[in-house]
Amino acid sequence: MRLLLLLFFFTVCLNAESLYFPFQKEAFLTSSFGENRGTRYHAGVDYSTNMEEGWVVFAPENGFVEELRISPYSYGKVIYFKGESGRTWVFAHLSGFSKTLDSLVLQTQYQTKKNDVKITPKLQFQKGDTLAFSGSSGIGNPHLHLEMREGMYKLHSPCQNNVACADSIAPFVFAGATWNNHEVKTSLFQSENNFCLEKPISGDSFFVAFKIADYSKTPLENPMSIRRLKISSSTDVLYEKIQDTLSFKDMLKIRTELLFAEEADTAGDWHFIKSAIPSSVDTLLLEVEDFNSNKRTMKMALQNSCVGNVSLNRLLHQDSLLYTFLSRTFVSFKNCLSAVPLLTSQGKVIEQDLCKIYSGQDIAVSVLTQKYPNAKKIAFTKDTVFISDLKGTKKQTFTFQTPKEKITLQLPLLEPRSWPLEIAFRKRQTDSLSYLEFHPKGLHFSSKLKLCVEGNSWKSPLFYLGETTRKWFYFSSQKSKKRERCVTINEVRDIASIADTLPPTLGNPYFAFAIVAGKKDTVIRIPVIETGSGLKNGNAINVFTENREQWIPVEFDSEPNELVLEKRNLPKDLKSFWVTIEDEIGNQATYRVEIPLL
Repeated sequence: MRLLLLLFFFTVCLNAESLYFPFQKEAFLTSSFGENRGTRYHAGVDYSTNMEEGWVVFAPENGFVEELRISPYSYGKVIYFKGESGRTWVFAHLSGFSKTLDSLVLQTQYQTKKNDVKITPKLQFQKGDTLAFSGSSGIGNPHLHLEMREGMYKLHSPCQNNVACADSIAPFVFAGATWNNHEVKTSLFQSENNFCLEKPISGDSFFVAFKIADYSKTPLENPMSIRRLKISSSTDVLYEKIQDTLSFKDMLKIRTELLFAEEADTAGDWHFIKSAIPSSVDTLLLEVEDFNSNKRTMKMALQNSCVGNVSLNRLLHQDSLLYTFLSRTFVSFKNCLSAVPLLTSQGKVIEQDLCKIYSGQDIAVSVLTQKYPNAKKIAFTKDTVFISDLKGTKKQTFTFQTPKEKITLQLPLLEPRSWPLEIAFRKRQTDSLSYLEFHPKGLHFSSKLKLCVEGNSWKSPLFYLGETTRKWFYFSSQKSKKRERCVTINEVRDIASIADTLPPTLGNPYFAFAIVAGKKDTVIRIPVIETGSGLKNGNAINVFTENREQWIPVEFDSEPNELVLEKRNLPKDLKSFWVTIEDEIGNQATYRVEIPLL
């Protein structure tokens, strides 16, 4: 017995030593492999650093730094480390690098007079050497993003490849949905002992999806994705998905596996079960597993009606007139102020009042386009909703005429879905601008669609609305001629035409502390006030000494939009410096900045 205990202890210690701990101590996950990130899967894992910067990141194996990049966006300060195993390890959102790498970065910045640089140092590191320091560069709160790559395209889950991933909580299954064609039914899972899903009334089979999130610890923050999902009947396995690898080539498949339901930052993803469920099945067994082998199993009844079931709020964080749920568009007739006619594109009345027909209901737009093939406009009192069904068998061009603009959509071939596809949009107005709001959100295309808007009110550059930030972003690639502007994208987004003629301005500089090359040091931070197109990159900023003879490196912290100058890079006795800054459209200004008093 004693020998067995010693053997068990030795095995545990050996396994612990074989695991790679990026900080050489336990760190909980805040994001897992394969999460829904809007237009892509999450390519790695994120570790919490307890809202601190400067945690030492250690080399995972013997190898060399293949590449190093600095940018105010995306991965921020990032290292691509090639190990002896052949893997490429990616460490992102860093605050700085090891001493030797830091010197190379500064040398390159001064030589090129660029803040954003890319270097290939080929420096060798041994397993356990200090490689870099965690931070918050690029985007978000302090954390470490880690990826494990093979070749140019293949990604592996670090947690399944000897990387320590602290996660102590099994996934939660919040809700379920079933559908057949236009009919959709949802249920919240509120009781641990009574899980029931309502089956659609019609059809020999139907489809199902579940809203699931994983958390690593309490309090329950930062919902994550799952590794494995399996669904069975009482006799057969109906569907199983294990996500241990991803490919950059397949990132656009995300919207057919993780359904867009509400706003992108709500807790949990809707996971689509690709296999149809026979209507004869009366029991489903759902098994869900996270990336640290925590499992949750649920047995649920499939019935025509579930007593006591609570339906899901489909309007969570969305507008009630027109909204997306489970990647399809719904229109609401719950708050009609007067008659709502249905019209053709030429304005011919098809139905006098949809509100009477669908009083108090939310109807899938596909119901209207199937029942009324010529339907194009739903005329609410203060709003017109434009609708059209999408045929996935060929490329299509749609033209919509409003009183003030002409909208043309050239759609590529659509991949088949298990639900009817349509598109709908309306003109929205806020206090500051008007824009086109498109549904369904998350409708992806395997190739690019072209969207053109023509009209006097669309002379300014086009912007798109970010799903989670709710901020407007400049389309970096757009073409204009006369009164028409066009963009090509792989996903329908809300768009606006925004005049931006003012350059960025600077706020008052102030001293602060920051982690510089792994140590706490003094920096000067200067707020950037830019409400328009934003800065293209860190090279849109140039800082020079008073006499303009010496260039000074500067970092653009994109959250919270501040310039950061390290004190170590400032010449001694410097009293002021010049800052030239340019936004993405090309508005530029130069400012003289006085160094504040300590």
